[in-house]
Amino acid sequence: MGDAEGRSVSTWLLLPILHLMGLCRDITSCEHLLRLVTDFRPYDLVYKLPDSVDLVYGAMMEPLSVAVHAVANKGQCRGGMNVLIMGAGPVGLLAMGVAKGMGARTIVAVDINEERLNFAKSYAATHTYIPVSQHNVMRAYDRQSQMRMSLGQSTR
Repeated sequence: MGDAEGRSVSTWLLLPILHLMGLCRDITSCEHLLRLVTDFRPYDLVYKLPDSVDLVYGAMMEPLSVAVHAVANKGQCRGGMNVLIMGAGPVGLLAMGVAKGMGARTIVAVDINEERLNFAKSYAATHTYIPVSQHNVMRAYDRQSQMRMSLGQSTR
């Protein structure tokens, strides 16, 4: 079901949303944006690996490109800089490696998983950090308050 110009009902619903989100200037440019998005074919985003590149290495290109983009382009990492990487999963580890390769002086890895942080330390991180959970902070504050009260001090 559509209108005389071939627009579907879903198109009519999406156009004002795209415009309100500020993704396009007017309805005409929204129509153009929608056509670009809906006309793309998945095989437009696939690249054939040369025979000289093993599939295992090819599979690493996407997460590695994310890490390179984050550290080199967005983070503008240069030699001698201090770098903080939030997360020591696959992409975080690759980002640490990129930062190390670009000459970062200090690489701090932050994660809640101690095993990941141990590996990150052996791989590229110079320092690791496990954030304290809010529950543990509140327990420590309660203990401190109880100690102060038992000593006759105010709890502030």
